[in-house]
Amino acid sequence: MDAMLQAAYPELSIRVTNMGIGGNTVRELVRSALPGLQGFVIMTPFYLEPNAEDHMRSRMDEFGRAAKRVAEGAGALFVDTQAAFANHLDYVHPTALASDRVIDIHKQNYGFERHFFTENGRAA
Repeated sequence: MDAMLQAAYPELSIRVTNMGIGGNTVRELVRSALPGLQGFVIMTPFYLEPNAEDHMRSRMDEFGRAAKRVAEGAGALFVDTQAAFANHLDYVHPTALASDRVIDIHKQNYGFERHFFTENGRAA
């Protein structure tokens, strides 16, 4: 995401930091990050599985709904990364993107980036 933002929109001076949650809740992370920020984005966790009934996928959807509530309450930009893969998974098996359906690789990054820019009115 950072590389695409820097290449496509250098004039925006945007810095991307993947903070993860490291055991903290999204709400705690937002509280600690807010001072001094001009804006921020909350992206949902994801699991590369088209079946929403899959246990791990349903947990990620649950966490995603929580992330959306926090983003709305904090005035953050919200990106549903699970949705970014929905159409893609109609054509590609999840393990073609990541053997364990989780680890971040270049194909996933591009999917995130396209979705992020499309959702926010910019060309990717």
